Amino acid sequence: MHRLLHILNEAGLTWEGYIEKFGAEPLPMKGTLPVGFVMQMLEDLKVEEPNKVFAWPTLAEMALVTDDKLLYSLLPRVDAVRYVKPKDLDEQTAADVHKAVDEFASALQVHKMVAAGGLPMKNELPYLVYANDAQELRMSAEALGMRLYVAVSPHLISTKGLLPEVPGAKTWPWAFAHALLVRYEREGAAQ
Repeated sequence: MHRLLHILNEAGLTWEGYIEKFGAEPLPMKGTLPVGFVMQMLEDLKVEEPNKVFAWPTLAEMALVTDDKLLYSLLPRVDAVRYVKPKDLDEQTAADVHKAVDEFASALQVHKMVAAGGLPMKNELPYLVYANDAQELRMSAEALGMRLYVAVSPHLISTKGLLPEVPGAKTWPWAFAHALLVRYEREGAAQ
């Protein structure tokens, strides 16, 4: 709810003002809202970064990555990677974290494109080509003295420029997907 109120504030609206302006169902402002209502609000307000509305799980709700099995099992189920790191990391460590996540996310995208036929290949690459991606991410965190915690969250992908515009037809501005949320924590930090 807090995030939605920020979005409304950025649009110069109150809860009641939004309902009046867009003719939305007059729902009471509460912590749990119907998904359709929230998605319609995001569309009505033309929110550029709709994924900010999804709350990150607490550390207790995330799983500690102790080996590669968890990441291997989640990879086929996600379409994007988002991450957070301690705010007080030095510049080099922050850059190393960003590079590791970027390489992991890029490999995931290539794998998804090949699997969907978006990247035509004469011979499909064996799974082993992608098998060490999870290990590389985990080991890069360990090398930096960090631990990885992960969870899966809803993720909206913009369809702008991907779907043809049909006059008179209203299309949804996002495709629904899932993101792998990766949280970096220092080894030995209070959990």
